Amino acid sequence: MSPQSRLPLAALSLIALTGVTPPRLGEFPRASEPAWVQRDAKIDAAAAKDRADVLLLGDSITQGWEFQDAIWTAHFPKTPAVNAGIASDRVEHILWRVEHGLFAAARPKVVVLLAGINNLALATPEQIADGDAAIIAAIHKHSPASKILVMAVFPSGHEPTHKRRPKIKAVNELLAKLADGDRVRFLDIGAQLLDKDGTLAKTTAFDYLHLTRTGYGIWAAALAPVLADMLSASPR
Repeated sequence: MSPQSRLPLAALSLIALTGVTPPRLGEFPRASEPAWVQRDAKIDAAAAKDRADVLLLGDSITQGWEFQDAIWTAHFPKTPAVNAGIASDRVEHILWRVEHGLFAAARPKVVVLLAGINNLALATPEQIADGDAAIIAAIHKHSPASKILVMAVFPSGHEPTHKRRPKIKAVNELLAKLADGDRVRFLDIGAQLLDKDGTLAKTTAFDYLHLTRTGYGIWAAALAPVLADMLSASPR
């Protein structure tokens, strides 16, 4: 099923995703959080000004790239990016940002999307995937030429038997179906983040969720060839 065909269901799923009525048109979904409002405005301004080829879109794991300049530069020396990650954002918050200013002027060649981990406790895998599909459709509405790389939700929890692992697997199986091989691709680096026995080490994710420098290095190495291919095939 294409992202576009999933959009109506995704819109209907927002109540289930948030547990409350979706925000009204023009209303900040996290307006009571000054830090979120300030960062949202800062990101919109940077996206409009820098016109970077790559936009990194997601939550705290994406925002963490801000502390890994050396890794990004080592793997992508000629690829400046706008970091559009905001800590604690759920799928519906990211969708709202796409629809309210993020793409007012930004026209990135590639959007790297990592979203859904913060919805695990609130929504079904189908609802999370529908939310990602809605984000994809919204990006293409505002920036039709942008290609989108959907990242699989990263593993969390130390042990392979952690209760989140089966749900993450189910989400990722659905996210993989959003890829069309052209405008939308899918990348799953979960196995590369895990040890051979399936455990997630503190050296990779310090709290068994957020990546360390080692974790970002693994992500960058896996991302580099895919991003290079997508950028080379993307017209400006």
